[in-house]
Amino acid sequence: MWFEKWFSSKLYLDLYRHRNDEDARQIINLLQRSLSINTKSKVLDIACGAGRHSLELARRGFEVTGFDLSNFLISEAKKNLKNAKEKNLHVKFFIKDMRNFNFKNSFDIVVNIFTSFGYFEEDRENFRVIENVSGSLKKNGYFLFDYFNKTYLEKNLVPFSRNKVGSYVMKQKRRIENGFVKKEIVIENKNKVMRFEEKLKLYSALEFKRTFENYGLVIKKLFGDYYGNKFHENKSQRLIIIAQKVSYILLFLVTLYSGCGLFDTREVEPPSAPRSTFIQPTSPDIVLANLNFAISEKNRDNYLRCMVDSNFSTRRFKFFPDAVSQSSYPVFLNWNLTHERNYYSNLLSFTNETASSNLFLSNITINTGIDSAVIDSDYILVFDHNRPNVAKVTKGKLRFIMGSDIRSLWSIHSWFDFTDNSNDTTWSVLKANFVN
Repeated sequence: MWFEKWFSSKLYLDLYRHRNDEDARQIINLLQRSLSINTKSKVLDIACGAGRHSLELARRGFEVTGFDLSNFLISEAKKNLKNAKEKNLHVKFFIKDMRNFNFKNSFDIVVNIFTSFGYFEEDRENFRVIENVSGSLKKNGYFLFDYFNKTYLEKNLVPFSRNKVGSYVMKQKRRIENGFVKKEIVIENKNKVMRFEEKLKLYSALEFKRTFENYGLVIKKLFGDYYGNKFHENKSQRLIIIAQKVSYILLFLVTLYSGCGLFDTREVEPPSAPRSTFIQPTSPDIVLANLNFAISEKNRDNYLRCMVDSNFSTRRFKFFPDAVSQSSYPVFLNWNLTHERNYYSNLLSFTNETASSNLFLSNITINTGIDSAVIDSDYILVFDHNRPNVAKVTKGKLRFIMGSDIRSLWSIHSWFDFTDNSNDTTWSVLKANFVN
């Protein structure tokens, strides 16, 4: 891969020597101005390079762990630590691939600075880094992310530059191709010519927002430079994000009610294909989030994935309607997962793609045991279907009993529906009307 060759060369540090310690001070200043954080916090520096930012954080009292794939850059980081004026800095460096790490809720802060992202061909590989960040952060921990601004770069790309560093002449050709910004680097020294390349994936602010939220990270601050100026999609050269790890219930509420306020310089474009948001359900609150996403995105498969899978559990799915529906609709005598599938499939067939569909949960309580959980909540379900004489808004109370299967993944195995008001139509009624 291009980065293995380029990041193993001393010439990489020579080319970017203008990104110096002052740059590192500016962005760490921004982090500390933006958040109220304890300087004894544990910080993870992903793709730390030669350690500029790790060392600056350690100078301020943070306990820092930095890693990089490049053996050369980690060696340089250790040399810089050894030669630092300050002694007894709490920082350690080691070699690791950013696609393969998870420190299991160990860090208060994770940083990824100086466009150290987007190296890989596939989105799933790039976004795996974000998933790993979320897994490594403590609850309510923060992620500082520094990348280029795609929109600005596309409009202001410099196709060619030439500069001299010592005895080296460095020429750089840049182009945008197939969703990547590509750079050809030619370095000449007397009669010797060396060639390298850089290739980074282009992602918009909105794409990062969606990806962060998929992994439980909510954007709290957004800047356009290291000095803390507001991000503007057409004017800012950098995209600097401070995100916080939150519970998936809070994440869903933030997503539902806040829209894209952080990115209000541009209208949100309608998706070109149906969205599919599903997060590995490693806890009961994630199941609730997945259920919400499956309803808002009208995704039948993801909806059913929220229910117990008998291939991995001895439990079977059961639905218990409210008392009135139990006596009114015989279908509930033996309701199972097949009925659940038929109900939701038929409901979707009577609902336009652009129609409203949302689940609102409130007064949620979650009582979790070792491998089981009981969730109680009030609900309002809005489904703007086009079947006549069937309510589009249902209200009531629900109880989910969830369990963890042999894969340690959570799902709903028992679903109880209750009426909150005799005048309201419950979810049970909606199911009965769409099961056939």
